[in-house]
Amino acid sequence: MINLFNLFKDSFKAPEIPKRDKIILVAIIILVISPLDFIPDFLLPFGVFDDIVLISIFFDYFCNHIERDLLLKYWRGSLKGFNFYYRIGKILSGISPKKFVRKLWLYKPNPY
Repeated sequence: MINLFNLFKDSFKAPEIPKRDKIILVAIIILVISPLDFIPDFLLPFGVFDDIVLISIFFDYFCNHIERDLLLKYWRGSLKGFNFYYRIGKILSGISPKKFVRKLWLYKPNPY
């Protein structure tokens, strides 16, 4: 888990990732941690839904919009550990609203 945290922290230093995307990712983290929600948490199960969607958008960025090689550049653990978290991220990103995230992120992979 510490390697995953380090990956997110270290990838924020990557010049390839646009500043706007970094600001959005930090905002998502703040929204997930903060007690303020779009849907209050006491309205179970709907109260947790907004946090799950925000987490899925966060993982969608790292698993579907950033090149895998760039992520591996900042990964400090084993390749087996990376693949484990990458698969979980892919599963979580599956519930993100696709039309929304396509318009949200500016990062464009290198065509070469």
